[in-house]
Amino acid sequence: MRTRHTTIASLGIVIAAGFLQMAGCSADADDCSRNNICNDDGQPFVVGPPPGCTDSPSSNPDVIKTECAFFVNGSKGDDNGAGTEAAPFKTLKVAIEAARKNKARVYACGDYAERVDVPAGVSIFGGFDCQDVEWRYDASKKARINPPAPTSPDEVQASLRVAGNNTSQLEGLRIEAANATLPGGSAIAVIVDGATVNFVGTALIAGNGAAGDQGATPTDDIGPSSPDDSAIRGNDGKNACMGGASGNTGGAAKANSICSESSGGKGGNGQEASGDAGGDGIPAPNPNPSNKGIGGLGDMGQGCDLGQPGANGASGNEGAGAVEDGTLDATKGYIGVSGQPGSKGTVGQGGGGGGGSKGKSDCFGASGGSGGAGGCGGNGGLGGTAGGSSIGILSLGAKLSFQMVDVTTGTGGRGGDGGFGQSGGAGGNGGNGGTGASSPSTPAGCNGGKGGNGGSGGTGGGGKGGHAIGIAYKGGTVPDMGVTIVNGTPGDGGNGGGATGGIGTMTHAFP
Repeated sequence: MRTRHTTIASLGIVIAAGFLQMAGCSADADDCSRNNICNDDGQPFVVGPPPGCTDSPSSNPDVIKTECAFFVNGSKGDDNGAGTEAAPFKTLKVAIEAARKNKARVYACGDYAERVDVPAGVSIFGGFDCQDVEWRYDASKKARINPPAPTSPDEVQASLRVAGNNTSQLEGLRIEAANATLPGGSAIAVIVDGATVNFVGTALIAGNGAAGDQGATPTDDIGPSSPDDSAIRGNDGKNACMGGASGNTGGAAKANSICSESSGGKGGNGQEASGDAGGDGIPAPNPNPSNKGIGGLGDMGQGCDLGQPGANGASGNEGAGAVEDGTLDATKGYIGVSGQPGSKGTVGQGGGGGGGSKGKSDCFGASGGSGGAGGCGGNGGLGGTAGGSSIGILSLGAKLSFQMVDVTTGTGGRGGDGGFGQSGGAGGNGGNGGTGASSPSTPAGCNGGKGGNGGSGGTGGGGKGGHAIGIAYKGGTVPDMGVTIVNGTPGDGGNGGGATGGIGTMTHAFP
């Protein structure tokens, strides 16, 4: 004879009597199983406990029998057993699968280091003393569900999930989410997706969210690092006494093949009576008070001028930091917001071409070298990723109720800092002017100017700080009666672009 215990009998919580779920079955077997609507031959499951088994074990010890539920003992059970009081299963996974097809309730005793997926309509009751063959209700002995932290972002990011369109009861449980270990990972005790769930005498404890990652620095090819690389170095002028009817041609303009908008100016031609001016490097700054990248003057009897060095490119702007709350998902849990990437640096200006020199009778002067190409701008650093959140219950279009429920959250993870921008590419050295003639001598052509370096990319924006929220929800019904929530501290936003910290609150609605 069992003894009636009335520790929480006054709660009067019951599960609705069994009924047939007559909705059509999904063609997707996984969806069918998850939502508890059809069995192996495609017919609807019987959802709900058998007749006479609708009371909670906390209010009626007579329902603690094999006819009413499948039994599971985390320390002494055997998954090859029958799931009875005398021969309980060992894992919740096996017990829930059995209950999904019959009886629709599980009686759990002990600890379970497993992640649990519960089809809506299946209920789990803890609070049992199972040392003897005959189990007894004991409110102090909550069944503990405490899986290790997820090791992959593809796993369900909660210790327990209830999904579907039916009603479940979670009673006498202690559900824990370990401190997150994935970068930006969240610690979420329970996800409820679309179901109606009655929480009774249950404690939900969420660990700490993990810090987000710093944004990466891009490594795209933006050109050579040596200013003497032939891809960006200016072309040399020609020696005196060469050339055709139009003179001794200066070094050809040098464009950067990766960022062709930057080009060194052409070297000035050498002539018999004078030298031509070198071309200007592009793109020229506007205004250009320092004459950056201007081509050198040609020799008019007093020698030629060197091409001027090109202006360096400007650094990119810092990316915007994350400020949005993020979104909720039935599998990924909380999806935080990363910072925006920094903008790209601008190209360096090409160097000015060197001036050409004056020759002599029947000998064109030496021509000038062209300016070096300017370097390409570096790409902006990527944004830091969001810090993970600590959430007791994540609810998506669900209907929740609470009686004697405690929710405790940890701390939100700090958002990742924005990544450093990529350094700008090197500007090429200018080409050398050609050599002058001898007997009688003529001057050499002038060298082209060095191309300006590309500007560095801007720093990325910081990631959003992780939240510390007792109940995070989107749609559905979330009452504030019957539950006590103790919150941890939200995480700070990462450095860069004014990223903001997370939210610390008992309940919060997401868009």
